[in-house]
Amino acid sequence: MTPRLHFNYSAAAPITPETRQAMAAHYDLEAAIGPVEAAIAVAPRLAEIHRAAERLLGTGPGTVALTEGQGRAMALVAAGLRLQPGDRILCAPSEWGGTLSALTAVAQRAGASVVPVPMLPNHTTDLDAMRRMLDGRVRLISVTEVSVSGTAIQPIAAIADLARTTGALLAVDASQSVGWRPVAMAAHGIDILTASGRKYLRGPRGVALLGLSARAQAALIPPPPDDYAVRQSDALRWETAEYSYATRLGFGAALDQVLAFGVEALGAELLARATRLEAALRQVPGVQLIRPGAGASPAITPLVAFEIAGRDPQTVQKALQAQGINVAANLAAYAPYFFAHLGKAALLRASVHLPTTDVDIDRLVATLREV
Repeated sequence: MTPRLHFNYSAAAPITPETRQAMAAHYDLEAAIGPVEAAIAVAPRLAEIHRAAERLLGTGPGTVALTEGQGRAMALVAAGLRLQPGDRILCAPSEWGGTLSALTAVAQRAGASVVPVPMLPNHTTDLDAMRRMLDGRVRLISVTEVSVSGTAIQPIAAIADLARTTGALLAVDASQSVGWRPVAMAAHGIDILTASGRKYLRGPRGVALLGLSARAQAALIPPPPDDYAVRQSDALRWETAEYSYATRLGFGAALDQVLAFGVEALGAELLARATRLEAALRQVPGVQLIRPGAGASPAITPLVAFEIAGRDPQTVQKALQAQGINVAANLAAYAPYFFAHLGKAALLRASVHLPTTDVDIDRLVATLREV
């Protein structure tokens, strides 16, 4: 049987053997001594996982909570905003659709509004336009650092500088960048950072990062506490007593692997593979890469967005899946502002990680020629 090829890491990565072993070991421990007793036994390890997450995000003690998913993390943030009628939330053109849904819901209830910032031809945020839009009624600037199609990296440091001029909170969705691209919450002045753990970190489904600076913790209303959160005084107020211990321990194993390999080293490896993938895709008749300056320049993210002339992306995605190859078909709902700017309803996306080989890329390209 021909092995299935995974080019969908930017949606969810298969977990590594080390991560799977960490999860299985805890289930074995629960079966052997009892779930409550097992939880007590691994408490020191769980604390270590928070410290590892803080190192990954470039932030200090007590500033990272773990949640079930990025959407859940952003929903907690949105619900905690102290919005008044007439307040505004500025969103970058790359904004993830789920984040827009959460922010729009809370804004509408408060009589506030969510306003998109224009996009430049290079797919980054128009900083001059953002500067003109900023005033004392802007409570939050929300930015997805790398969009679901990976065509650009938003200028987080420059946006943070603008946010400081009015005191607006800055929230960054780093789901498509954490793991392969260094994150510096404290150095860049990021107040809120959310990130899925199942993409480039290759963690199990069901864990995400929620970074909250001291300023954000003071500004936001924490969710109603349970018996665990009520005893906390930092970012752990955004956690709950009940979660899958095995899943979180698996996430810890995934974090350890990324930190041991090195984020910058991992990024270099993945960008080299993405550059090879882009070069190969350019040789397929009808394929058009979707990113500014997509000539012979190196890839800027491990995500490669493309389309095939005259072909529906979802139809192509299903045809590839039938041949044992996983890619994504991104729909406009995933990034409404971005897709509206492009004037497209869907795109294909292939993404790479360490297991991706030249042979895998050749098989993907050969199959694309046939489907």
